Amino acid sequence: KATVSVLYCRAMGEAGGNNEFYGRVGVKLVCEGSEETLKLIFLKRTASREDLVSEVQRRYGDAMITFEEDGDRIEVDTAEVVGHFLSSIPEGAKGKLFISKPSQAHNEVESLRAVIEEQKAVITTQNEKIARFESSSREPACEEPRSIPEQEVLYVMQLENKIRELQKNDARLRNQVRELQSEDEPQEDKTVSKEDFMPLEAELLRTFAVHETAVHCCAFSLRGDLLCAGGKSGFLTISNTETGKTLHKVNAHTGFLRSKKKGVLLSCDFAENGDFVATASNDRTARIWRVSDGSRRAILRKHSDKVYCCRFSPGGFKLATTSMDNTALIWDVHTGKLAHTLKQHSMSVFTCTFNTEGNILATGGDDRAVKLWDWRDNAATASLEGQVTTIWSVGFSQNGTQLITGSMGGEIKVWDLRKQEVLKSLMLEKGVHSAQFIRNDSQYVTCGRDNAISIRGTNDHSLHSYTVANNYGVQHADYHEGTDRLLTCSVDSTVKLWRLPLQRECSFVDE
Repeated sequence: KATVSVLYCRAMGEAGGNNEFYGRVGVKLVCEGSEETLKLIFLKRTASREDLVSEVQRRYGDAMITFEEDGDRIEVDTAEVVGHFLSSIPEGAKGKLFISKPSQAHNEVESLRAVIEEQKAVITTQNEKIARFESSSREPACEEPRSIPEQEVLYVMQLENKIRELQKNDARLRNQVRELQSEDEPQEDKTVSKEDFMPLEAELLRTFAVHETAVHCCAFSLRGDLLCAGGKSGFLTISNTETGKTLHKVNAHTGFLRSKKKGVLLSCDFAENGDFVATASNDRTARIWRVSDGSRRAILRKHSDKVYCCRFSPGGFKLATTSMDNTALIWDVHTGKLAHTLKQHSMSVFTCTFNTEGNILATGGDDRAVKLWDWRDNAATASLEGQVTTIWSVGFSQNGTQLITGSMGGEIKVWDLRKQEVLKSLMLEKGVHSAQFIRNDSQYVTCGRDNAISIRGTNDHSLHSYTVANNYGVQHADYHEGTDRLLTCSVDSTVKLWRLPLQRECSFVDE
């Protein structure tokens, strides 16, 4: 295992589209257990992101790579690492990459794949021998057919038996590959891949290119006529979904007090009455803004670490925030004062949501447990255990009897809240940033590191729609029931508005 530190990086990242770096990118390699330092990569001012990707892949191939900023460590594959890493580093700051050797199971998989290729070559050779033998044995139609010597017949039979043995061995090796691959990834009820289906695609209606850097959050207003969005730049934008016009662009989170570090907007939400928008940031604050003129109503300062999520209660009278300080807080929107403190998580809390009645709050995070809170009494009424990796998303059904969760490891679970047990579970190939019920709970929509928007049936996980949204991962999505539309945002600095395909009776189900 090795630590790779960026010595100097002023990354332009996604802005402007040319993906060039302002300044040089120097990287050093520090081996664990040794003080030896080796220069790994040194790119020129004009080097592009693709140049750095190629260099990492050339040196490390399919090695698992993680990146770290302020103690946060997230595993990504080689193709994603550069985009995520650069978008996480503020201009002029330092960051770290951790590059690990592939697991033993991964190496065994690669060895078995090589053996399979050899077996295929042998089978092809044997088939060619049979074809040549049969061709040489054919006689002109006008002549009497000759009898084939017994020795030649036996030779053909031996070849055919050998081919059958090789084919059986090939199948056995493929099964071993699948078993070894399952050791590297958590295994759930079934694994779904987009190649197994021929689903419908969503229609892109509009792209909002107001932001200059990565966009981490977006949300609809209750009527669906407005959207809010924010991200790495710290700016909050409020736009009209029909005209595409930007109504307000506010420098919402300027950064830490007595520090030059820029604030990053991590979450945003509209109040149901349409009067306010809330934002949450790594500057340890949440803020409330007036939609009418973009002015600030309140700064909420009680968290001691990054605030990752903010959600209004139905009616908009209360605001819930969650943080890396392991707490969820409930605020009075009109006074801006702290009303309730919820403490039962043992690690960072990344997501939260209210049920439709507003009396129950669900939270999830690094401790891999979903807490259900009767927040008025500051009490957790239930803890849903069983998620294998960090929980990034929670969402109630409209009737409040079910909950959907999505995680860093690609797990999707649908929970029965009355029995407090898992109804359905599914394992995707990459992490899920957002999961929520749609269309009167008959389906759910997910997005994440697979760069796609997926719609599946709630009861059987049947895939209804699969749309590749971009090449950088979908950071967040928000669904509007009244218009059947979806908002997505991405590291590529865009917010996109989609019309979802019509629901059909027949879907493709993975067996």
